[in-house]
Amino acid sequence: MGLALGITPTQASSPAAWSAYDAKVRTACGAASRLTQMRVRGERLDLPGPGLSLLVLEGRYPQPHMQGKRGLEICVFEKSSGKASVEEADRWLKAASGGSR
Repeated sequence: MGLALGITPTQASSPAAWSAYDAKVRTACGAASRLTQMRVRGERLDLPGPGLSLLVLEGRYPQPHMQGKRGLEICVFEKSSGKASVEEADRWLKAASGGSR
């Protein structure tokens, strides 16, 4: 019925519902992250259509050989399953900002 009126589910959601969803995404991504001292960097990005949300996570690598080096991860949250997965993003984001590999 919402589509017949030209209202998408995104437009129909209340601020409280978006706040709860954001907390769910942040919690799931935090649990999936391998970084210590992890924090979310920037805002959540919701992809149109597939029900995926993305977050950039920043923290420190816990492996002894990394000596606490700062790192970045991309978290992908699947709305339908409530599952989050993370991948290292240092090289990708460095390349996107014009840095060298």
